[in-house]
Amino acid sequence: ATSPDVLTAQLSAADRHSFLVLTSSVISNSISSTELMNISLGYDLQPRAFCGDVASRAAQAGPCTAVQVNFLPEAPTQVEAVPPPTKKAKVAHTSGATQSMRLRHILVKFHEGPKVPEEPKAKWASRSRLDAEKILRVAIAEIRQDRKQWKKPPKDVTE
Repeated sequence: ATSPDVLTAQLSAADRHSFLVLTSSVISNSISSTELMNISLGYDLQPRAFCGDVASRAAQAGPCTAVQVNFLPEAPTQVEAVPPPTKKAKVAHTSGATQSMRLRHILVKFHEGPKVPEEPKAKWASRSRLDAEKILRVAIAEIRQDRKQWKKPPKDVTE
């Protein structure tokens, strides 16, 4: 009979320790703790995206599991009545180039299940959930980069 490895650590407040990551041995053997920290920097308060990225990197080594728990900072005891910020007015530009854009959702379709897709020749019909999540992680990373470095605007990722 084998016994599990148990490690303990004293955690401080959320401003010092903002999250906790639990991984299976497959991940801890294939990805260093330093690399896990570097990956987490790209996914602030996005545990699903972080865990998907980590699991996809370690998937070649075998089945794996990753869980990220985020600790939220304490809410202030006194809440000031501050009105929400006003929306920025749309400004017409004469050059025709987009100066800014708001992004609310990115949708990437995929097919899952035994039922035949309605559009079998569509490129999403053969895409799995894992492939769709990988596309989304790449899109998130590109959005966080400088706009001049974008290969294509996020609008081209949405289907």
